[in-house]
Order: sequence, then C-alpha cells, then structure tokens
Amino acid sequence: MNTKVLTPRESWQLLGIGRTKFYQLLAEGKIRYFKNGRRFLIPESAIDEFIEEQTAMALDGRKQYGE
Repeated sequence: MNTKVLTPRESWQLLGIGRTKFYQLLAEGKIRYFKNGRRFLIPESAIDEFIEEQTAMALDGRKQYGE
C-alpha cells in the first residue's frame, strides 16, 4: 500500500481554498484526517474523495435545474 499523506497546508493549496474553510471542512467531517501527535494528516485519497463528492453534487444540481 502506497498511501501518501498531506499536511493541511498542502491539502488546502491543492484544493485552492483558504485555511479557515479547510479546517471548517475537517470539523464538519467532509474531509477525512487523522492525527499523529498534534499534527493533522490528510490521506491523499481523502482529497480525491472530497473532489469526487463535490463534482457529483454539482452535476446533480445541474440536473435539477435542467442544464
């Protein structure tokens, strides 16, 4: 298994969002993470899952409005 973990900074930069929004998403459980001591670590797969979920929600929204 070759799972890469990201720091919060790497994650929010990859997503193109700000620090506050990123930590809000973590608190809401929308992005998986784990802690190693005091450090938050985010599996790369958690970022991929979040992007897929957001894309699916956007596509569903378009279908509702007939686009």
